[in-house]
Amino acid sequence: MTTKQVLLLLRQEASTTLNLQSRELGFLSLSCLPLPQRNRRRLRKDRLRQKQQSPGTKMPHISFSELKNWNFCPFYHKLVHIDRVSAFKGNEYTAFGTAIHDVCEKQVIKEDKTAVEHFLKRFEEELQDLDSDVEIRDDLVVSMREQGAILAPEAVPMLSEIFGPYEVISAEEQLYEPIEGVENYTFKGFIDLVIKTADGKFHIIDWKTCSWGWNQRRKAD
Repeated sequence: MTTKQVLLLLRQEASTTLNLQSRELGFLSLSCLPLPQRNRRRLRKDRLRQKQQSPGTKMPHISFSELKNWNFCPFYHKLVHIDRVSAFKGNEYTAFGTAIHDVCEKQVIKEDKTAVEHFLKRFEEELQDLDSDVEIRDDLVVSMREQGAILAPEAVPMLSEIFGPYEVISAEEQLYEPIEGVENYTFKGFIDLVIKTADGKFHIIDWKTCSWGWNQRRKAD
């Protein structure tokens, strides 16, 4: 199925109200996996944008994650992107990832030189921003504070170690690109960082944190 065909189906889906019995709803829900873990910062942006739209309003853009969700399960797509049902509420890991991401963004554009203090402050803010019914493991939070304080000052200097001298071309670049053959829809995306090295090459950087380590196989992927 082409991207154009998918978008046409999405439009049709957005303008159709599904009348499902509770039994059917439960059955279909079981066929879909839990909501994926998202970057908390972007999730808040999406929620703010969603408040400005009424349920069922056609979206003028589509992101990779939305297209992926529809490909995974059209009904799942309806719940998440049309009915605005969000089962995932964030946790310690999303709070940690958002805090580290924010430190990297501010450090690379030289808006903040106090990486450790910035991380600790932002991490606490993200934890406070979690819904009240989210269970937080105190021992994990303590460990994350310690690890984040070590990682925060290292991320951006590591760019110079890996790439040598570089020029920052863009940070947190938001993209809205037209989709060929499809009217009134653009492809939306974000690029964390674009740098240019001395050899004239451009490098696209995506800040990521993980809890399982980054072994040689993943580095080579």
